[in-house]
Amino acid sequence: MTPPDHHAASGGRRIGRAAQELSQLWPDYDTGSHSCRRQHSAQTSVRDLRYRAVLEVLAPVSPVVQVIPPGAVLVDVAGVLRLHRRSPYELVEIIRVRALALTGVEVHLGAAANWALAATASARPAANGIRLVPDGPAAVAAFLHPLPIDALHGIGRRQAETLRNFGIHTVGTLAGLPTATVQRVLGGRDGRLLQQRAQGHDHRRVPTALPRSTSEACHFDRDELDGNVIRAAILDAVVTIGARLREREQAATALQVQLRMHDRSLLTRSRKLPAATAHSADLRDCAY
Repeated sequence: MTPPDHHAASGGRRIGRAAQELSQLWPDYDTGSHSCRRQHSAQTSVRDLRYRAVLEVLAPVSPVVQVIPPGAVLVDVAGVLRLHRRSPYELVEIIRVRALALTGVEVHLGAAANWALAATASARPAANGIRLVPDGPAAVAAFLHPLPIDALHGIGRRQAETLRNFGIHTVGTLAGLPTATVQRVLGGRDGRLLQQRAQGHDHRRVPTALPRSTSEACHFDRDELDGNVIRAAILDAVVTIGARLREREQAATALQVQLRMHDRSLLTRSRKLPAATAHSADLRDCAY
């Protein structure tokens, strides 16, 4: 699942991992500056409720689940295919139908042998909301190689722009380059990892630990100059984050606030908390 804007493994695979990503659950939202806090709270509440409802649908499928708020989830189903007596595609179909019937949410699912490949597939579903990438180098290449370079899971905007400047416009072109060339363009580690993903490889396992960070955003439909409105939006985001941390039984050690200016530049401020906390009052004081 990916935020309203991130897999299943096929039988007989040696790869002992798989993931299922549900993407584009809910459209992005913009709120007017005069009522940003109220509307943002309402939409966040509805979004969270739908997200939790979809997670409940996934719970009986597999015990290996990585929750990625606000709208993504990875599910390893490699070890439960025999239990459910279903192929990966059949299992994905069941998940989609149950999610729609029980929650009213249309989820997009990618089914493939690994995390990155299935995440890319879920972002490009077929008409029925599902994209299955079969096993085998030929099938993987047929899916990945024609895609534009910025469709590759995990690639950043600047990295994609850099590759295009060098004449690398498709995933297939990146996959076929010498590794040393890619590393000179993107750097050693990033170049190696992105080329591996372009070739359909991703050795990450689906983690089961809670995310180490969380974020919340409020968008204005025009340039906002009223400091009180901005402070109210920050407060609302802090309250939402505090509630999320308490639900996960986690505590924050630092807080970062980002403001996007009219010229699209970012103003970022970070502060460490005196002590780890999930109390909204402590987070508010730190943010202000």
